[in-house]
Amino acid sequence: FSGIELQIYIEKFYSIFDFSSNDSNLVRVYQFRALYEGIANAPLFGSGAGAAAEYSRSSEQPWAYELSYVAFMFHYGILGFLIYLSGIIYILVSLLKICKDKIVSRDIKVFIVSFLTGFVAFLVANSTNPYLGKFDYMWVIFIPVMIINAYKIEKRKQLEKNI
Repeated sequence: FSGIELQIYIEKFYSIFDFSSNDSNLVRVYQFRALYEGIANAPLFGSGAGAAAEYSRSSEQPWAYELSYVAFMFHYGILGFLIYLSGIIYILVSLLKICKDKIVSRDIKVFIVSFLTGFVAFLVANSTNPYLGKFDYMWVIFIPVMIINAYKIEKRKQLEKNI
C-alpha cells in the first residue's frame, strides 16, 4: 500500500458516516424520513406490499428501498416485522442448539458456526441493501431452514429407533 492508496481507502471509509454531503447517504436519509412518516401513519399493519412512501429513488420501482428493514416495517407494519424477526431468531436459536448437541459431529458444528457467521453478516448487510428482497439471495434463509429440518428428521429417526 502506498500512502496515496491508503488515503483513498481512509476517505472512502469515512464517507460511510457522512450524512451531510455524500449523495448515496443522503438518499438513505431521505428514504428513512419518508418511510418513518409512512410507518407513523400505519404502524401496526403497515401500508401494504406495493405501497410507496413520499420519497422514491426509482420511478420504475417506487416501492423499492435500500433500507430493507425500515421498508419492511413500512410495508408490513410492526406486527409483520415482529413475525419476520421471530423467524430469524428461531433460525439463530435452532442452529445454536444443534451446535450444542453432543451427538452432532465436530465437522457439522464447524460448518454451522461458519454459516451462522455469514448469515449474520448477510443480515447486517441487508439493512442498507435489499439483498433478501431478491429471489437469488433467498438461499440465505432456505439453507438454515433445511439444516434445521434435516436435524429434526434425524433426531426423530433416532428416537423411533431407540423405542
